[in-house]
Amino acid sequence: MEIRVSQNQQQSFRARNIDIRKADEISRRVHQGFPVYSNTAMSRFKNKNKTSAVQRFYSAICDLVAELRSYYAVSTERANFFRMIGGMKTTKVGNCYEQACLTEMALLVNGYKNVRKFALYSMNPKTGKIKDLDHTIVGVNVKLPKGYISKNGYVDVIPSESLIAPSNKGIIVDTWAGFTDDAKNALTKYKGNIFLASKPDPKHKILLLPYDKPEFKPEDILYMKKHYPDLLLSENNNKKSTELYVNDSWYESFNFSKEIVDGIKKQNKLKSSGYVERDNLYQKLKRFFGKK
Repeated sequence: MEIRVSQNQQQSFRARNIDIRKADEISRRVHQGFPVYSNTAMSRFKNKNKTSAVQRFYSAICDLVAELRSYYAVSTERANFFRMIGGMKTTKVGNCYEQACLTEMALLVNGYKNVRKFALYSMNPKTGKIKDLDHTIVGVNVKLPKGYISKNGYVDVIPSESLIAPSNKGIIVDTWAGFTDDAKNALTKYKGNIFLASKPDPKHKILLLPYDKPEFKPEDILYMKKHYPDLLLSENNNKKSTELYVNDSWYESFNFSKEIVDGIKKQNKLKSSGYVERDNLYQKLKRFFGKK
């Protein structure tokens, strides 16, 4: 198996203002810099194409995502982020959460301040029943209510007061789905042609639950600028950063074992050089993910 397909969908956003256009360009750069397969994005394709090759391919991606998350969800959030990067570079997989983490960092690297991840929920306006849509996006300039409960810390019950219906001053960046828009317009898209594993009822409200903001250090931002300059917009790429000592060896110690990837390929009976009909499958994937 050769894991090379990059985008879940073609990004196709017609931006109306400069802030949204810039955020959209940063999202595109995340796609280009970290091309990944997503098993959640491929689930419809797998259900419609029941050949043994596609089923093995899908199974391998699911296994890799599970291994990736076991690898990086073990330490502090800061260390986990860089473990995640190391794992994604080796496995070439990642779902909405991983792509949202990368987008959040890419926006911070480009100088955005009020940035954080949000989980997507729906609410039945008649009963007040809340449903977790199992999807993570990034919000920019989304105002939070006082005393909110974060996605990181809740246990069982989510108070409706913690769920946010953002104004159109906020921006939603969904790298997994491939679009960026003002918050109000963005949330309506999830009732239409954006495929989610847990599809909302069109009559229900789409709301956001904030994650805690990650506590990155200044040297983390500098490391990203130094080693991932393609994430920077041209206007930010030319600015000189304040000189800080960056211990590259700390960041680069988070390397995911390629032997695990090879073992999963073998377990799912995939050839290391790719499928027998690799090009044909690639074209099918490309056409499918290009559909709106």
